Amino acid sequence: MINGGPVTISPAEAVNSAATGINAQDQIVGTYTDGNLVVHGFLDISGSFSFIDVPQGGRRVPSTSITGLNDQGRITGNYLDNQNRFHGFLFNVNGFSYVDIPGTTDTHVNGINNLNQFVGSYTDTHGSVHSYVCDSNSCRLPLDYPGAASTVFKAINDSGQIVGSYTDTSGALHGLRYSLTGSL
Repeated sequence: MINGGPVTISPAEAVNSAATGINAQDQIVGTYTDGNLVVHGFLDISGSFSFIDVPQGGRRVPSTSITGLNDQGRITGNYLDNQNRFHGFLFNVNGFSYVDIPGTTDTHVNGINNLNQFVGSYTDTHGSVHSYVCDSNSCRLPLDYPGAASTVFKAINDSGQIVGSYTDTSGALHGLRYSLTGSL
């Protein structure tokens, strides 16, 4: 680790890369594009990269993006299937758990806290984007900014504070904070 300066986080195979999360153990997750323009996820532990690609029917999906991780090493992300639909997932040493909100066309998992509560967004069958928060037992949805055209949750902390954005009816994008109260 370099004190006080930037460090490039990029797998050797990467044409482009982005780090998208870091936990208290300095484990870093992100996404990179290889020379064939295929998007992959990665986990960087002290400069040693592990690659995370969602398997589907014995082959890799067209795109796997990693969005975050918590201090227990649980990773969140999304993948694009062969029908160009997005699905969310949680990943740890035991493998993948897939997240699809029923009755939707796309589901994204964008962040997770140390209580294993995770947040994301989904697109309904009318094309509207909504947000949700889940734990291992239940989900609360839709969670929309009042009067917004769309709402996207990106991260949640251990206090239940959620950040993201919403698009108003004129098309302007705004940041937001949502306070989760009560149990899911």
